[in-house]
Amino acid sequence: MNKARFFHQFAGLLNAGFPTGKSLTMAGQNTPMQPFLEQRNRRIEAGEPLAVVLQHRQSPFTRWEISLLQLGETSGALAEVSLRLAKQTEVHQRRAKLYGSVMVTLGMVVVVLLIGLAALLLGTDQVLRPPLLWPLAALLVLALVGKDFVRLEGLGGLEYSLLRPIPGLKGVIEARSQTHVAELALPLRCGLAMDQALELLRPRLQDPLLAAAIGTAAQQVRRGRTLSQSLQGKVPPTTLQMIRTGEETGTLDTLLEKLGEYYEGELEQRLQQLEGTLRPLSLLMLGAVVLTLGLQMLGGLIAS
Repeated sequence: MNKARFFHQFAGLLNAGFPTGKSLTMAGQNTPMQPFLEQRNRRIEAGEPLAVVLQHRQSPFTRWEISLLQLGETSGALAEVSLRLAKQTEVHQRRAKLYGSVMVTLGMVVVVLLIGLAALLLGTDQVLRPPLLWPLAALLVLALVGKDFVRLEGLGGLEYSLLRPIPGLKGVIEARSQTHVAELALPLRCGLAMDQALELLRPRLQDPLLAAAIGTAAQQVRRGRTLSQSLQGKVPPTTLQMIRTGEETGTLDTLLEKLGEYYEGELEQRLQQLEGTLRPLSLLMLGAVVLTLGLQMLGGLIAS
């Protein structure tokens, strides 16, 4: 199901005056979530808080989403929070498509390099027949059709450490990480204390360096330091300056939103540039490998 559409409908129903439980089930109608939400509706009608009934091992909602819905419910801004979650989800879905396209193109480059290397080391005859032919062919097919299965969103700390040194990916990872920092705007707007907002954000971060920095910042904020002081030297100057300005003017949540828009635009631009570089490179390399294999086969036929 398109979760962004669910949050949009949920917000619209709440604004129309429907009760929370009814809005939840109506927004989830004709979706795989419907049985789950109908069961939760009965518990909401019995007086249980929304966040409590949504916490389940089979819940379609993340800890981040449940926590924000809880904040929205307690602050009387549930519809606004749901609408912001819808917009946030739309951004993530659009970004995921770009991630998939870039990672698949990068995969094609790697596969073509492997094929070319195998041809040079083992000879064309070994590459074009089993047992090497089928694994290489499978890798090439996976690279071509795997766009819907490859996501940068699910990478862990080890994968980040491996990808960070790759030219072109460091900027992508940095921009993506700063879009997550900007997501502090929503819990802060709902009235959550800074240290609690940082602790809520930290498990959401796949970048191990940023996650460690956010964890340390939460501890320092509890000791009385500001967010900008706690993140000094751990985030880019642009992020630090925006946070400092927000703290001085009392508009930190607003400036964090603007920071998110800035880095979101930069991230999309970097991804598009990276794909624009990798795609022709992969096609050129594939053509070179095919030409090399063809020449080697032709040479073998002439020699025989």
